[in-house]
Amino acid sequence: MLEYYILTFDSSNKSIKAERVLRKNKLKARVIPIPEELSRGCGFSVKLEGELEIAKDFLKEKNIYSRGIYKFKEDSGRKIIKIGEK
Repeated sequence: MLEYYILTFDSSNKSIKAERVLRKNKLKARVIPIPEELSRGCGFSVKLEGELEIAKDFLKEKNIYSRGIYKFKEDSGRKIIKIGEK
């Protein structure tokens, strides 16, 4: 089973800043389009593989706060669990 997190932000710029902070700190993160299950509009989010709490700490140090945090589980289908905001 594949599991990962999607962090959404108020702007594309914040998504890009968040990715830079996380990658600089050796976390597996990348900017991706917001999955259509979360938003019908365009925009970017950050896909994070593992270490959510550590990622949140790094972002908090830089005053970067997410709008939403979702856990995706993919097996035979896709399950999305909203696990937090900010």
